[in-house]
Amino acid sequence: MRIFDRDVRLRKKKDLIKKFIEENLPKVDKANGVEEAFEKFWESERSDVLKDMTEKENITREQFEELVGEYLYTGRLPEEQADCRRH
Repeated sequence: MRIFDRDVRLRKKKDLIKKFIEENLPKVDKANGVEEAFEKFWESERSDVLKDMTEKENITREQFEELVGEYLYTGRLPEEQADCRRH
C-alpha cells in the first residue's frame, strides 16, 4: 500500500482500492475474475457517487452529465461559463 502514498493519482484512489480488496477480493475465485470483479465494483462506486452528487445538488443525472460534458469541452467550470456570458 506504500506505492499509493508515492503516486498522487493513486493516492486519491487508495481508499476505494483498499475497500475493494477487503470486501470483494476474498469472494473472487479465479485470478482472471479479479479484473471483472474490480470493474463491477468501480462502476457501482461511481454510480453511487453520481447519485449522491445529483441528489445533493438537486439535479438530474442527465443535467449533471451535461455539465461535465460542457466542462470537458470548454475547460471551464459552470460558474466561469456563466460569468463569460454576462460580459
